Amino acid sequence: MINFPYYSSLLRSSVVTANVIILLSLLLSCGKQQPSENQQFSITDDLGNVIELQKKPEKIISLAPNITEAIFSIGADSLLIGVTSYCNYPVEAKTKTVIGGMLDPNIEIITSLKPDLILLTVEGNSQASYQALMNAGFKIFITNPRDLSGIKKMLRDFGKICRKENNSQSVINKIDSSEKSFLEITDKINPKPEALILVSINPLITVNKTTYINQVINLSGFKNIYEDEPMPYPTINYEDVILKNPDYVILTSELTDEKGNYLKELGKYLNTTNAFRNNKIISVNADLISRPGPRIIQAIESLISSHN
Repeated sequence: MINFPYYSSLLRSSVVTANVIILLSLLLSCGKQQPSENQQFSITDDLGNVIELQKKPEKIISLAPNITEAIFSIGADSLLIGVTSYCNYPVEAKTKTVIGGMLDPNIEIITSLKPDLILLTVEGNSQASYQALMNAGFKIFITNPRDLSGIKKMLRDFGKICRKENNSQSVINKIDSSEKSFLEITDKINPKPEALILVSINPLITVNKTTYINQVINLSGFKNIYEDEPMPYPTINYEDVILKNPDYVILTSELTDEKGNYLKELGKYLNTTNAFRNNKIISVNADLISRPGPRIIQAIESLISSHN
């Protein structure tokens, strides 16, 4: 005979256990949720300033292309109400209100947009612009990504500001995965070909090891012949370049033109170097190599493919 009281008791016990499990699951899931969008929070920028925010900013202005690209990459572009005239990627960035240039943003336009937060970068925006915006009473967050870890911090910070932590971590994970793949490729390149990196031709200007561009070059399997210069963007001369005799010349696309006039000028002075004798001249998209942001992956891919 079936003992109904026993099974009834067992059923009640099972229901209680199930309810406890459900309750614990709910509590745990709540612990993993992102902070409420209306919750007050603070965040420290790259200059050490603590910015207090009453809630998630709903109107953000970006004063640099790499900032704009980062905001789009984490899916927070709906919060962007203003960008600079240099913010051309992705194409949707061009639909945002243009507030002027990086060095000369229009304070009147910015004021009319009533932003909750303005995002600036150390390399690109001027001290005068920063001071003018501070005097106008705007909340400002300053970022200074000078290498891969700086880019990831910027993405992490923007994720917190925009309440897109999961999205920003996803972008960071992709960068980490790509970096690992790049290193597996470039570690096999030995010795590393020596390269002259040019960001200007008149005058002749290169970069040292403290710059973002230098890290892109290194991760791509090249050695910067001017990495040990004391200045970040030193002016150099053709005589010294000839003595160093680079295997490659890497220059940004903005330094080339359809007629190749700039290359002709370089070749006139550097035709005895290995780079010109072996036609190892690489032109890289200026936006890719000069903007410390999520497209660093594409910049490195472009340069790695140039090895032959």
